[in-house]
Amino acid sequence: MRPSLFSLAAALFLLMTLFVPAQAEIVDRIVAVVNSDVITESELNAEAQDAYTHIDATLPPEQRQMMRQQVKGDVLDSLIDKFLIAQEAKKLKLKVTEEEIDDAMRQVLQRNQITKEQLLAGLAESGVNENIYRNTLRSQLLQNKVISQELHNRVVITDKMAREEYERRRGGEASVEKKSGDRLIYTLQQIGCRWNDIEGKALPPKALAKNKEKARERIEKIYQMVKRGGDFASLAAQHSDLPSATDHGNLGALPADELGTDMLAIIKGLHDGEISGIIETPDAFQFLKLVKTEREDSKTTEKSAAANSTDDFAQVKNQIMNEMYNMETKRAFSDWAKELRENAYIRKM
Repeated sequence: MRPSLFSLAAALFLLMTLFVPAQAEIVDRIVAVVNSDVITESELNAEAQDAYTHIDATLPPEQRQMMRQQVKGDVLDSLIDKFLIAQEAKKLKLKVTEEEIDDAMRQVLQRNQITKEQLLAGLAESGVNENIYRNTLRSQLLQNKVISQELHNRVVITDKMAREEYERRRGGEASVEKKSGDRLIYTLQQIGCRWNDIEGKALPPKALAKNKEKARERIEKIYQMVKRGGDFASLAAQHSDLPSATDHGNLGALPADELGTDMLAIIKGLHDGEISGIIETPDAFQFLKLVKTEREDSKTTEKSAAANSTDDFAQVKNQIMNEMYNMETKRAFSDWAKELRENAYIRKM
């Protein structure tokens, strides 16, 4: 007896329904379990796409697969941390509103001095649309909220700690008597644009290169504004990414013998009131203004040395405290993230 047409159709449908889930699992398999959440292959590939593109564009074919596997492991670890932080945000009932995302976008536009259309056009070149970008901002803002709430009591920088760091940078106690002789004191201001991540996170090479290009464009625009007579202090407070921005770019009065060789060479070529050229440092572009140059007798008694130290410390205290706070926050975040991972159920497939 031959099977009916209906029976054949039913059997074919059953085979199709059995086949589809197996195919879907291959396309989007689970690569990690993080407590009650899973990370899929497609999520991992999307997170690593910029790095993959850079690898394909810069490495010969025989090296690409090995480097992709290495990057894939690093990106997965980073993605696991993001999931852990998102889970903490849920526990703390923290949310990010659309208004907060809008405000973050406005800050990006202002900081880079571009329009929204220019931003979206740049993102589109990397295959990122506005919705994806807003979700990325949402994730970053949520992480910042969690970190701020969890770490605000872990990081405390006191005046005493800042004073000790100041003395360490000076190479010892300020009260030590120094040899007789004149020394130069430079009063400096600074404006800089960073290209690394402000929270110290490792960025994919392509993202880092784009950030560096943007930082270069920003610093050149600010530099021209200063050259055209713009107020240095106001521009520093408004545009600089460096800790000195909180003090309108002021670095204070710095003795020549406490400056690095490269920095000293730049300053010695300036007259009072002049600005340097644009300088590239390991994580930023910057330029300096030599406000004034003074000469003083370096032979000091314990009393006068302490007084001078107090005056100098007052001028650079905010900068030192900001730098110490950022450093301690990174360390505290690293310890906290380690605690999260140790107390979580994490399984890589």
